[in-house]
Amino acid sequence: GLNQRTKTWFKTTGGVFPLQKSVDGAETFEPWGSGIRGLYVNTVWVHPCPPQGMTNVVLAGTESGLYMTADSHDNEWLYARSVSNAPIYAWSFAADWADPNSVFYALGNPAWSEEHLMGVYRVGLDDFSTNYTYASSQVLSGIGVWKLVTTPADPLRIYAGTQTNGVMVSYDGGDNWTTLNDGLTLPLSVT
Repeated sequence: GLNQRTKTWFKTTGGVFPLQKSVDGAETFEPWGSGIRGLYVNTVWVHPCPPQGMTNVVLAGTESGLYMTADSHDNEWLYARSVSNAPIYAWSFAADWADPNSVFYALGNPAWSEEHLMGVYRVGLDDFSTNYTYASSQVLSGIGVWKLVTTPADPLRIYAGTQTNGVMVSYDGGDNWTTLNDGLTLPLSVT
């Protein structure tokens, strides 16, 4: 059969309605995400293969933390804050194909120098709650990251488009990282 594209679209903005949703192929958008506390939503991501028992998992990265909603949570937005309780700028999410109950997220602000405010983190989907849970384990620190890419074909491989170090890759789920910058001139910001 033919694959049918979804008609659901999301749009991030700043201000009163930082997240908007369209169910008609981006013809019209309505405010969505009334439980999100923050003026800016940097990224919104739909989990491509949520764990058993969860459907329609959507994550949003804001300057005030991470948010998740799912059908299994009656579309209520659940919250996870950085361990340091500092503001975070989450830019990207990616599936953790080695652990379906976790996802990776990228964060960093080029103006910050604190290692815990930059890098790649792993957060469990069960770590989101309504009471500001502190979650995450950092798998890459000290380097701001714009974009993450993972693949089910190689569940332990993580690609990171960084803010100053070009492209980095981990072949072991985030334990070790190396650069893939042959032919690139550094410093290089990769989105």
